[in-house]
Parts: sequence; C-alpha cells; structure tokens
Amino acid sequence: MPKNRPSLLGRPIFDPSEGLTLTSQVREILLEEILSGRWQPGDRLPSVAALAQQSGLSRWPIQEAFETLRNEGYLRQSERSGTFLESMNPKGHSPLGTVGIAMLLREDHQRWSTTPYSEYRLSRVLAVAEERRYAAEIKYLRPEDDWSQLDRAGGRGVFGEHVMGVISLYPFPHAPKDTLTPNDLPFVHLGSNSHVCLPTVAGDTITGFYRMTRRVIEEGHRDIICLCDPSDTEWETRGRLLGHERAMREAGLEVNYAACERSRTLAEGDLSALRAYVDEFRSATAVVCMWGMVSAQLVEVAEMMGIRVPDHLSITAHGASTMGSRRDLIMTHLEYDMDALVHTCFDLLAEQESTRRTHRTLVLGSARVREGASLKPPADEDVLARIGRGPRIA
Repeated sequence: MPKNRPSLLGRPIFDPSEGLTLTSQVREILLEEILSGRWQPGDRLPSVAALAQQSGLSRWPIQEAFETLRNEGYLRQSERSGTFLESMNPKGHSPLGTVGIAMLLREDHQRWSTTPYSEYRLSRVLAVAEERRYAAEIKYLRPEDDWSQLDRAGGRGVFGEHVMGVISLYPFPHAPKDTLTPNDLPFVHLGSNSHVCLPTVAGDTITGFYRMTRRVIEEGHRDIICLCDPSDTEWETRGRLLGHERAMREAGLEVNYAACERSRTLAEGDLSALRAYVDEFRSATAVVCMWGMVSAQLVEVAEMMGIRVPDHLSITAHGASTMGSRRDLIMTHLEYDMDALVHTCFDLLAEQESTRRTHRTLVLGSARVREGASLKPPADEDVLARIGRGPRIA
C-alpha cells in the first residue's frame, strides 16, 4: 500500500470519523490478528515504535490501543521486555464463530476512502459482533475486484474457511439463491435500500424523508428545496424523493425538481459550486439535504454568504452532522437505530445458516427526526428581503 496512505499489518487506516477513531481502528486490527492466530500466548508483539514506523501513524493511537487490549486481558506489559500476548480468550469463552465484513476501498487524494457512512456502519458491526461473541474478519475490495466471490465458502472465495457468514457494506449485484449449497455462505447487505443486492437491511429513507419534509413544513416553510446526493443510485434517489414529494403535495406545495437535478451536479468539497447552488435558489427558506457528507459544508457556505442558519435559512441533514464550524451544535437530522439494523443482519445470517435457505428480503428500519439547532420558522419578509432571499412562495 502507498506510504502516503497509512496502513497497519496490511489493513488500511481511514481518516478518523464518528465511531471509528484511529485508536479504535488500531485496536480492531490488532484484535483480529490475535483471534486469527498471528501470535500465540507468550509471543512478543511488535513495539509501539515499530508499528508506528510501519504504519505511518503517530505513537499515541497505537499506545492507546495496546492499553485497551491490556485492560481487556489480551496483552501484558513487561517493563524491560515489551508487550506480550497474554491470552486469546481472556473472558473465558471462545467466539461462537467469525463473520466476514466486506468494504469498498478507494484511493482518493492520497487517502483511503469508502462509501458514505460505511466507516460508521463498520464500527457498529464490530461492536455488535463483540456483543454477540463473534470474531470479525474484514476484507477491503476495490471496485474492479470480483465481488461475486464474497459468499463462496470453504476458503474458495474472499474470506477464510472459518468465516460462517458475510455482511457487505457495499451494494453490488447479488441475486440470492433459494437454497445454500455447501459452497455458499449466508450473506446480507447492510446499507442502502438496494434492490440489486439482496437480502438487504437498511433504513427506511422513503418514510424518513416524508417525516423530515413534514417537520420542515410544520415550522411554516413553503419554499423548500431538496439537495440530492450524487453518489446515490437512481433507485435510492427516487425513493428519497418519493417521501419528499408526498409530504409537499399533501401540504399543497410544489416540488422544486430543478433544485433536485441541479444538486446532482455538485461535488463534495466544491464550495464554490455549492455557493452557486445556494445563490441560484436564493428564494428558498429551507433545504432538505439528502447528502449527509455535505450538510456541514452547506451551513458554512450559507454563512459565508451572510445567510445565517437557521435565522435566514433552515437546513436539515441525513444523518448526524455538526453545524458547520459550530461543532458543539448538531443539525436537525434523520437517524436510524443502527445497532438494531446490525442485530437484524446477524439474525438473518443465523436463520440462513440453520435453514440453508435465503430470500429476496429487504428489511427497513424506521427513521426518526432528531431535533437540532438548524431548523426554525422562516424569518419575516422584511428580513429576507434585506439579505436578498425573497420573495417567498405563498
């Protein structure tokens, strides 16, 4: 792997994100290696300095990960000799099995990247796996790799022979088999409500964006635009818009399709294009943002234009997001019970393992609106006129 993209023991290290800190990533990599038998009890692990040099990380996340594993009983520290593997099973029971986790890996601007929210989903899958006494084996595949081999059993595919089922965090064309042969692994996709990668467990974005749009309307907004996520598939965008359209039409309001289409030409991090977008639809008093990665940028761009959020413009987000530079505040956003979705994935894997059958299943978890600091009633006409944001649609 390129030196400018940090990696540890052959595994990529992602930029820190919610639920997936550098320390948590290092701890998970070391734990996976411990459970896979890389070291035996009594073996000395590489030093913090050696792992820091090999990975390109600073010492502190590695030191913190070592400390966590020592507290958990996996490692012991010898002041003179280094760090040793104390036990592969400090809690007194062995894992019930190993679940394979597949992630998309891209090389982008001298860093590793994956699909939106995959790192957060990964952190929750790892937490639930540990809670349910399963070990994890993570594989990173690039877009050009053969994803069809993910659910091949017995070491014939991507995962090792000890893996009992696979959770993919990336939707790829996958048609479930009615009956699992000995060469097939139980499989489930966690993420977007895809119709091409089944069975799937996902958040109900149709109902979610219906509820979010209703919430914005309840505050008195009438000129509302919807900012779509260009990385979504046509299927995902269509579903999210269905919820938005239903809420708007129930309120007797017109859907601004021009704003939807225009937003799909934007790129993450292109603040000048985002500014042009805000300026083009300047009469809007609220934005329902389907693009979680750009919500905070939208707040920053609006305020650079002299448009205060939420005093002059209300913005809602898809997934938790901070208020631009005001990181102590969160935006009003849609959220899902991710742990419940992950538990459903494990339940589906267990069902497939016991029955050796699978289904074209799409399981949707309910979405709820989490109140934040980015939504309030629209300002009066005089205030909006002074900052060039009127007239509004009646």
